[in-house]
Amino acid sequence: MDMRKVINEISKESEVVKQLLNIVQNARFIGYAIDVSYSFMTVLTNDAWKERANGLPHNSFLFAASPRWLIYDKDTNDFNIDPTKEIPEIILLRVTEEYELPNEDVWLMAKIDKFKNVGTRELKEDLSFDDFSRNEIQYAGLKCRILGTFYPSENNSLEFGSDLENYYGAKILFVFKPSNEGLESIINFAVMKKQNEVLQNASLVPIGYVRYTSTCRLQNQEPSKARVYINLDDFIKRRTALFGMTRTGKSNTAKILIKAIREAAQKSGLKVSQIIFDINGEYIYPNKQDENKSISVEIENCFVLTLNPRALSSENQEIQPLKFDMLKNLSLAHELIRALAEKEGALSYSTDAQAFLNVDISAYEYDLKNGQPEEKKRAKRILEVYKLILAKSLDEPNVEFDKNVFGQTVYSEMENILSSTDDNQDEKGRIKQDLKERLERLQRLRDITRKSSFTIDEFDFILDTIHFICTKLGKNIKTSSGNNLYRGDFETLVNFAVRRNSSGQTILGYSLLRKIQIKDYHQKDKSNYIQTIIEKVRNGDVVLIDMVYGNERMRKIISSKIAYEIFNYNQQIFTRAEEPPYVIFYIEEAHNLIGKDMDVTDIWPRIAKEGAKYNIGLVYSTQEPSTINKNILANTENWFVTHLNNEEEIKTVAKYYDFADFKESILLAKDVGFCRMKTLSSPFVCPVQIYKFSDFTLNR
Repeated sequence: MDMRKVINEISKESEVVKQLLNIVQNARFIGYAIDVSYSFMTVLTNDAWKERANGLPHNSFLFAASPRWLIYDKDTNDFNIDPTKEIPEIILLRVTEEYELPNEDVWLMAKIDKFKNVGTRELKEDLSFDDFSRNEIQYAGLKCRILGTFYPSENNSLEFGSDLENYYGAKILFVFKPSNEGLESIINFAVMKKQNEVLQNASLVPIGYVRYTSTCRLQNQEPSKARVYINLDDFIKRRTALFGMTRTGKSNTAKILIKAIREAAQKSGLKVSQIIFDINGEYIYPNKQDENKSISVEIENCFVLTLNPRALSSENQEIQPLKFDMLKNLSLAHELIRALAEKEGALSYSTDAQAFLNVDISAYEYDLKNGQPEEKKRAKRILEVYKLILAKSLDEPNVEFDKNVFGQTVYSEMENILSSTDDNQDEKGRIKQDLKERLERLQRLRDITRKSSFTIDEFDFILDTIHFICTKLGKNIKTSSGNNLYRGDFETLVNFAVRRNSSGQTILGYSLLRKIQIKDYHQKDKSNYIQTIIEKVRNGDVVLIDMVYGNERMRKIISSKIAYEIFNYNQQIFTRAEEPPYVIFYIEEAHNLIGKDMDVTDIWPRIAKEGAKYNIGLVYSTQEPSTINKNILANTENWFVTHLNNEEEIKTVAKYYDFADFKESILLAKDVGFCRMKTLSSPFVCPVQIYKFSDFTLNR
């Protein structure tokens, strides 16, 4: 850079000078730079300067500048800029810790000696040091991290670089605490400079104001607060982390983002769908902490999908119960049944009911696709029996079942057992007649070779016969692999289907499912809720998934199913060289979905890693940053960190950007909404008090 050229182009009316004056306006002198390196600057200050600056909180922003170009009048607090002698540069600093000055121990001893010599007479008097001692003791050192440099570019604009290009040992630098007006210019400089790529007509959003410490008596005495803005473009197609303990403001921040992005999308004419998985009901239902406001109330035309079958639409929102074809979604149906049974207390009914609810249907669906041949056969038998139980519970008479689900070996075994059983087992001949009728019907069913499936009555008869042979006759049926057929989960499901246990006693069986009213969630041939959500995504709507009624496993299945289908939909559009719709997912308890032990091929890790390519963003929150997949953390662009009570969790956060400067603050400060924030546009972490959602407005 040609220094003379730059100096000649910088006039008092230039844009660079105006921007520099915005930064330095009403700044307060607090000391001198006494040692400079590429990463840190040591500052000499004293009590009088700190008092005039209204205190110097830990982590506060300062700036250093040369008095050769920044002319400071201590009497008027006014600044003049003279670029004729030196290129104007401002070094941005953050106070990180104290710095021990030379001979500090001498004056510490002077303090101790003073206090040792205090007599009881002086306790009631104004205790003070002599003038000389007071003058020496009041000086202190501050260690400050260098965050970057504001400097003029060759095209006569102000730029910010995230480092220090050069330093001189003999150069005099004055250090200032910026006013709140100047601070607002500093922290929002990069955000305001970035051009929107997606939300082109959207304005920057004030999300909070600068707050340095939990104790903010002096900060509150300031006549104004330095507002912190975010560029909503940073959240489109990006990953955003909300870390902090419960009740420290994570959901509040998410609500502000949802509302702001919705309004910005409408203003820019862009369709951006937002899908919120609400596990606590705080986004859907008005609550006291938000002064009876909620996302579903604040945003018009929200679509709410709920597990509550009796939910009704309101004037401001469309609500639909989460219904689907259970016969085509067995694992999801089973998780719903488990959740409903738990809610209704049905788990305590009987050991047979508990055994049925503990069957892992999703594992059998996996085996059916990926297992060995014998595993696939067993999985097929289990799933067909489960489908029968659902069909009987839902009163669906036209369901068909695979005729070859058991294989010819099983049918032959059944016929042999029925035909060879001793006729004298029952002196009254009742078993003899039953054997004969069962054998005849079984043979008729086998002879209908043109049929590839059983009706519900035919398959029910097959299962009843298996139960009859294995319990009434006391014999077992062998499969083609030589194993007993009637065992384990198959035995449990057959008992449930015929409503008799392994001892032949009558049980509630599938009637339990009628009792917990699973029909409320079933709709035959429904394209299921996924298609409804995808239509909302195409329209750019806000979709709230009410998961209050579900258990953890059910929530995981539903959220993963929705995420997979939308990811797949956007991926298909992308591969056709078309623009996929913009989508942002909001998930809580993220460690359960994108944990460090998750398979990278699972849907949530895929969304976190590949979603940006398909216009999918992700906002995830958790109390446990250490449990999140490290690859996802490394690729997260936006961070909001409130209070964490564990040093191990803080260590995880401290590995990224300059969060290490805030380790002590994150551990100790429990104030709700007190957040350390780093967004894609911002070059450094900023401590922010996030506005309350109930008070939030874009026009501050």
